[in-house]
Amino acid sequence: MNGENPEGDPRLLTCWKDIANYLGKGVRTVQRWEREYGLPVRRPSGVHYKSAVIAHARDLDGWMEAQWSQRKPKTNGNGISPLRMAELIQTSRELRFAHQTLMEETSAALELLVESCKQLETTKAAKNVFPPLEI
Repeated sequence: MNGENPEGDPRLLTCWKDIANYLGKGVRTVQRWEREYGLPVRRPSGVHYKSAVIAHARDLDGWMEAQWSQRKPKTNGNGISPLRMAELIQTSRELRFAHQTLMEETSAALELLVESCKQLETTKAAKNVFPPLEI
């Protein structure tokens, strides 16, 4: 045989240790999951407790998909996840920097405008010193 069972499943787990390793848990945890949550393991006919077990990897995968759901990301009390919060903080910093730059540019432009107005007033006053002669 090439390591596959008759049903074509290449992963046949033959003891609690193999099942636990496959699921990334401890032996006692997967045994508890069998008792409390119905982890799909198979035993010899007529034997129910403390006997040899086998499990098919595809059955375990299906059970995990059906039994367990992904947790929602943790939030910090205001409904925003820490990852989202870090993103918002970075955006806030970028906006603060852009605002500061715009304020500096606006201030410089306003100073130029005030200077131009003063020059205009000076030029206008100089022209009014000697009003044009009317003939």
